[in-house]
Amino acid sequence: MTNSSMVNRRRWSDDRIAATKMLFCQIRDLLSPIQLRETLMAVLGEKVARIAVTDRCALLLVPLLRESEIAVAVSEFRCVHRPDIGKGGWSNTPGAIVTDDSNQGDLFLYIAGPDTDMVSVMDAESRGDSEVFGEVLGVPSCCRTAYSEYSELMREVQNDPVPQTAWRTTSPPPHPSWNNIAAQYFGYSLLSFAPCSLDCIAAQEHSKLSYDRLVSIDAEFAARFYSRHDSNIIYSEYEGIHRFVGDSNFDGEFLHYTSVDSTTKSKLRTELNFGDTLRFLDTSRFEIYAGSRLVSSWGGQEDTSVALFFCR
Repeated sequence: MTNSSMVNRRRWSDDRIAATKMLFCQIRDLLSPIQLRETLMAVLGEKVARIAVTDRCALLLVPLLRESEIAVAVSEFRCVHRPDIGKGGWSNTPGAIVTDDSNQGDLFLYIAGPDTDMVSVMDAESRGDSEVFGEVLGVPSCCRTAYSEYSELMREVQNDPVPQTAWRTTSPPPHPSWNNIAAQYFGYSLLSFAPCSLDCIAAQEHSKLSYDRLVSIDAEFAARFYSRHDSNIIYSEYEGIHRFVGDSNFDGEFLHYTSVDSTTKSKLRTELNFGDTLRFLDTSRFEIYAGSRLVSSWGGQEDTSVALFFCR
């Protein structure tokens, strides 16, 4: 590559970043942080994105994207999402699929990338082809393979792939923050898929790329994402998701903590708030202590579905 070509490429990149910063200011109040991250990554040419939006949001967002010469397609159907139990409104299981002239449900927007890629995404989704759908959306092959292996088991509960990321991790905690997909329940995630494990290198690269791109747009916005990833989090299928905030120190066996942020009120939340120390047994079992007194034990039971994300 000649020096002239490198300068032109750099100028194009700087121009794209500048244009994306302007677009970010226009749309940041229309979307959630995770939807914003997805949209920005698509606008920057890193992926094809799919986000679910209301009619009002679509009416405001689509013209802004098209004015910025960003390719965008709108689904010909709507989805009425069914929130999971205990996950702060997060939905992993689509409810009814209704026609686009219905006044119920959300539309899907498919953003950026060649039009043929967006058509592939929409076609794969309509066929229920998770392998092709994941490939076009940029999910690493190892994570797609893992998803296909546990998809039937996942559907037996609330269709949530997140705990599998912890259960498939063989190395001891704490784990790299980049793959902490449990952060999504607290409004921020650098990933749009569940990594095959907390040690997955391919997923880490996706997460780091998202962070770097967000830093180039708004460093403070990017920092909010990483602060959620850099957390110790307890996932439970029906007892809420719980993130330790403030001072918390994990020594490889015991986590000493002062405060917990939870997605719902539950027995587990009450016991965590009563305690001040958590003993890590494995990625699906732990004990809660108040001082030296055992408060309760969790995990190892089919109806509990506990997964631990200790990431620093």
